[in-house]
Amino acid sequence: MTRNRRIIRATLPSIKQQMQYSIYDSKRHIITPYEIAYFQWKLYYNGEPSQMGLRQFNANGTYNSPYSGLCEWTLQDNHLVFMGVVLPVVRNPHNWGWIIGSGCRTVYYSIEPTTTTCSNTNNNQSLSLQSNSK
Repeated sequence: MTRNRRIIRATLPSIKQQMQYSIYDSKRHIITPYEIAYFQWKLYYNGEPSQMGLRQFNANGTYNSPYSGLCEWTLQDNHLVFMGVVLPVVRNPHNWGWIIGSGCRTVYYSIEPTTTTCSNTNNNQSLSLQSNSK
């Protein structure tokens, strides 16, 4: 049993390596489609938080709006485009997360999910992601 623990520890990055990667990644300013679908998003409209709960953009490029129903989304030059709106995406300097629509009336803040499922509807595969945050 001790031998197996050593093997597992040898394959996982150390806490120091994880922190170094986090600092390196915090300087990245281009979001990926995977991250748009991975995070949950807290919506603020005109500075007021939405009462409709967290939002989720689907990995298949769709978004289920509580008001408009199912719509498509895409990323173009680090701008999220959906429902006829183009919103810039920038890093949140306070927590290394992301902000969609910074400086606009509609603003989304990334929230680290506790559990989420990203699905690929093209071949019916689904990927379940588990976060270690508490």
